This record gives sequence, C-alpha cells and structure tokens, in this order.
Amino acid sequence: MKYECDAFAGASSRTSRPTGRRRLRIDGRYLDDRLPEPASAIRIASDHGISSILPAAFYQLALLSTDADWDAYRANPGKHLRFGARTARWRLLDKRDLMRLVHGQKLLAAHTRAIGTDIFGLRCQRNMKGCTKARNDCWKYFQENAPNSMDDPLDILYDCMRLDTLFTDLPCTACTAEITIVAEKKRRELWRSLPAVFNLQ
Repeated sequence: MKYECDAFAGASSRTSRPTGRRRLRIDGRYLDDRLPEPASAIRIASDHGISSILPAAFYQLALLSTDADWDAYRANPGKHLRFGARTARWRLLDKRDLMRLVHGQKLLAAHTRAIGTDIFGLRCQRNMKGCTKARNDCWKYFQENAPNSMDDPLDILYDCMRLDTLFTDLPCTACTAEITIVAEKKRRELWRSLPAVFNLQ
C-alpha cells in the first residue's frame, strides 16, 4: 500500500500542478494523452467489476474542473493541452458516479482544511523563537502560491514531508521532523480511506 500511495501521489503532484507556460509534449503526445483518462477508467472498472482502480480514478477526477472536457479541449489543443491540462470524458459518468464524485470532493476539501490545523496549527513544544511563525508562513504559502494543489490533499501532504526542499525559513528541527511524520501518516490514512471518501464500499 505504501508504494501504491507514493507512486500515485507522485503522478498526482506532477500532473496537477501548474506548469507555467512550458509546453508539455512528449514524443508528439500531450501529457493528457499519456495518462489514463479517469472517467473512462471509472466506466470500464464499473462495467467489468475492476473495483481496485476506482479509488485512484475518482481521486484524479476530483482534481479536475468540469470545464476540462476531453472532446472540447481537443477541438483547440493549443489552448490548454500543450500546457499540461488534464481532461475527462464527463459524459461517461452516470448519476451514481457523479454523486460519489461530489461526496468525495467535499470530504477531500475537509482533509485539506484539516492539514492547516492538524499540521501547521500546532504550537512549537520547545517554544523556539520564530517556529510558530514559520509554520504559519508555510501554510500561508501553500494557500496563496499553490491554489491548484489545494484541491489535492495527497500532494500537499507530500510537500509537507519535504519542507526542507521547498522553504528556507523552516520551523525548528523538531517541528519539521514532526510535520514530516504526521504528514506521512495522514497521507497513508487518506489513501487507504479513498474507497469510503467516494462511497465505493
């Protein structure tokens, strides 16, 4: 399970983050054409009883805007796809799938909000000068500078596990280590809870 979570979240963070204006074409194909399309994956899994892929497919779908339609984006690929946009074939989803998606999106938003309090809202146990401010600054940075990632709690938790690679002003060593441990635990718990998040059980 650990390796599944690491591999999935790595793909999640690489595909959901903004890419600026860098073009994303590899071997003549857009990123969106190289990764599984989540609505099709859900339809195939539901129709053929392959329930093991449903949590990851619903999670990926939950990260997308309903405006990101597979057919519409391919009508004008230069506008979005060349910059790494992800899409879905929304028309393939039935009412039950859509209800699961909406339910899951609400719970994922709650998980994201909880990161602010459960990880960054704690006070420094050693009362180190500037530690609480550094925690608050880290969370503020995530909220202001990574708006796309705010929809992706697995990605945020992954970043929490490597704060030292993202920030120069860090909480104290003990707090940074605690943040890493708590984030890894919460990430693992969230990954395992995805079937319940999307009402797949």
